[in-house]
Amino acid sequence: MSQIAHYVTIADYPYPLRSEHVNIGIAVFLPNGNNRIHLGADLRKVRALYPRARLDVVRQWESELPAMISGLSLEEARQRFIVLGNDWRLGDQVGRFSFESDDDYLHRVRMALANLVDPVAPRRELRDPTSRLFFDLKRTFEI
Repeated sequence: MSQIAHYVTIADYPYPLRSEHVNIGIAVFLPNGNNRIHLGADLRKVRALYPRARLDVVRQWESELPAMISGLSLEEARQRFIVLGNDWRLGDQVGRFSFESDDDYLHRVRMALANLVDPVAPRRELRDPTSRLFFDLKRTFEI
């Protein structure tokens, strides 16, 4: 039986007076009232924005936050985040996905994290191994 889950991004605002932020995960609201938190696999961009960030503490919140927002609606969870006083905010855009099983749920979560949270891999340009510089150096040092 197909179920519908709603989710929003979790953004870290290390300097609340600035508009700089980084998406670090998603909060998922399940139809049965349970809520889950999933953080991205690579949180180095948190440290890039705030060098004193402790990533081990950030990871710890992944297991502690669901209990704090369990059974809450999205709006209630937003208010709870504000009361907690941390620099995290729940996004305004609500997404949703349907899933059939636990494996399907995890697949959908991974897709959402890849699209909304995980850094994009840089493009690597393939260089021509026989560049002009190579030939010039070779000619210069030939005996």
